[in-house]
Amino acid sequence: MRLPAVPGRDSLPDLSRETLLVVALVGGAEFVNHTYLVLFPPILGVLSNDFGVSLATLGIAMGVQGAANTVFQLPFGYLADNYDRRLALGLSLGLSTASVFLVAFAPTFEVLLVGQALLGIGIAGHHPAHFPCSRTPRPNTSARGPSASGGFWGASGSASRRSSSRPFSGSGG
Repeated sequence: MRLPAVPGRDSLPDLSRETLLVVALVGGAEFVNHTYLVLFPPILGVLSNDFGVSLATLGIAMGVQGAANTVFQLPFGYLADNYDRRLALGLSLGLSTASVFLVAFAPTFEVLLVGQALLGIGIAGHHPAHFPCSRTPRPNTSARGPSASGGFWGASGSASRRSSSRPFSGSGG
């Protein structure tokens, strides 16, 4: 069976291994980040019971992630612009990955809070590092290539809540 023709496929640019690696890493970072952001809130009730803290206290933990993300955008941008985007992206992805595991297996609320802060720092780095890499000028400005791929995976992560959080919501359908 032959796949149907895809309009514009013949005009897609040939991508180097380095570009494909950046697209894969950025897409993965966007997917995991957006998935985490939509799957964390539905389990707040479970975490509240497990850690013996209020929902408001868990809201503060979510705010710590956002604050750390905001504060560290500029330092990561400086690192990416003035030194090495690959280093900034690598640090960002490594810290984000380690932080997700720290949060997932946190034995106490305090460890969860540290994990949230570190996750915010890690997430802060992937946008300043990958936007310049994926937004290089191309003769054809249609929505395809590295920048379109990152947006697709981020949206896919955001969409994951519809199918994944129902077991935590308490509603049967």
